[in-house]
Amino acid sequence: YWESFRLPVVIVRPFNMYGPYQTPDKMIPLFIKRLVSEKPITLNNGGRSRRDFIFITDVACAVNRLLTAPEDEVCGEVFNIGTGKATTVRGIAKRLVTLLHKHPSLVVFKENAVTETMNNIGVSKKIRFGLRLKPFLSVSQGLEQTLAWYLANRHWLDQFH
Repeated sequence: YWESFRLPVVIVRPFNMYGPYQTPDKMIPLFIKRLVSEKPITLNNGGRSRRDFIFITDVACAVNRLLTAPEDEVCGEVFNIGTGKATTVRGIAKRLVTLLHKHPSLVVFKENAVTETMNNIGVSKKIRFGLRLKPFLSVSQGLEQTLAWYLANRHWLDQFH
């Protein structure tokens, strides 16, 4: 549509977003829900898969920047929105266990043949250098804010079975 009709189109590809209001069909809220309830979490393939986790407010800031950027800088372009940094699923689980003061035995490692992408890390150089925009929060800071929200809003997770 950009090339044919000059409709001002920008394509965004956010990576593994997390934060408040996610449902427990997503990994981080599921881990929180289970750990708070003293239930184990299972990490397939030993939790070695690596992801580019980005806090939702960083995604919102990036989208806002793209919406307010001069059209000649962004229209017809594709922007990955991520941190460009790899974090293992195991690392997320261990951090949540630590923040919740839970026993590490609640993390169960399963070696299996579950087909999953082992590495999904974004290359966000275009948005970082072209628009001079980078995420504000580290994964650790984002997890702390996410966990605080879920603990203050336990009813949110309790509505999902």
